[in-house]
Amino acid sequence: MSRRTQRVIRVLAILNGALVLIVLAAALFGEGGVARRERLAEELRRMEALNADLRTKNAERRAEAGALRHDADYVEHVIRDELGWVRDDELIFMFPSSEGQPK
Repeated sequence: MSRRTQRVIRVLAILNGALVLIVLAAALFGEGGVARRERLAEELRRMEALNADLRTKNAERRAEAGALRHDADYVEHVIRDELGWVRDDELIFMFPSSEGQPK
């Protein structure tokens, strides 16, 4: 082989290697590349965990709504706990807090 042919083959091999590197970089980091896929997969995992948490909370809220509709004891508990209501035959003892009291 002549020197000119060897030089042309060497230049083509270098260009071919550079082209392979460019295509590889585009495949890894380009718009539809592996890095983007990994980011999207992580976001999907986070969204699935959030959805599972929301499903659990929704189930709890449905159970509470059902209890408020059908369970008189639970309704009484909520009224007494959240609104501070008492029955006619009950006495409330209120003790002053120790904060702000002279010693």
